[in-house]
Amino acid sequence: MKRDDIRRENARKLAADAGGLAEFARKTGMENSQVSQIIGKNPTKNIGNIVAARIERAFELVEGSLDVVQTPLTTLAITSPEEDHLHAAIFPGARPVRVEDENSPHLYPIPKVTLKLQAGVTGFETEPDLRDGGTLGISRTWIERKGFNPKNLIAIQVRGESMEPTFYEDDTVVINLADKSLIDNAVYAVNYEGEAVVKRLARDAGQWWLMSDNPDQRKYFRRACQGNRCIIVGRVVRREGDNF
Repeated sequence: MKRDDIRRENARKLAADAGGLAEFARKTGMENSQVSQIIGKNPTKNIGNIVAARIERAFELVEGSLDVVQTPLTTLAITSPEEDHLHAAIFPGARPVRVEDENSPHLYPIPKVTLKLQAGVTGFETEPDLRDGGTLGISRTWIERKGFNPKNLIAIQVRGESMEPTFYEDDTVVINLADKSLIDNAVYAVNYEGEAVVKRLARDAGQWWLMSDNPDQRKYFRRACQGNRCIIVGRVVRREGDNF
């Protein structure tokens, strides 16, 4: 495997562990478009030495870590502390992957649902999404660290391409129903004229706008978020997906 490919694979794994491309961009101080160019679904640039060093510093890795070939995560079978140390030596900063069943005390089952909305109506109903077991297992430690009440969390599937490269179609996002306060540049699930959409909220010219992350702004243009046409369902707090 070439060095460029090794760097890209390692960076993608770091992004997945961080919670997605947007969080990777925030942590490294890079633009979303720049991250998409180097580790997106269809990368157009390689990770040069300067960018590689920047990523390593952001994730507190030893210099050169991004150039080390890792054992595929799906084949790791950690059985002892000695093996933990071995894998940490191969890729500094790495954490062992362990398989947890749905009844594990370390995971909280977040219900996967489809939102049932009506235009202009604040309340909503949910319909269970039974694909892949109907729940999404999220680390209890992560939920506690974020200060979330798990009873306020639901998971929905992303539709369409409007939020690429941050979210791809069929990605799963976790929504905190208790957080409806508007924050500039944060992402929310929104009831827009009766349709469930995932959009970034931006403040401009004295009002709020629904924004798409897709660079094709002529196709995915911004829309004003005002009145009962645009009702906040909750804030998106996590992404799960296999499109890096």
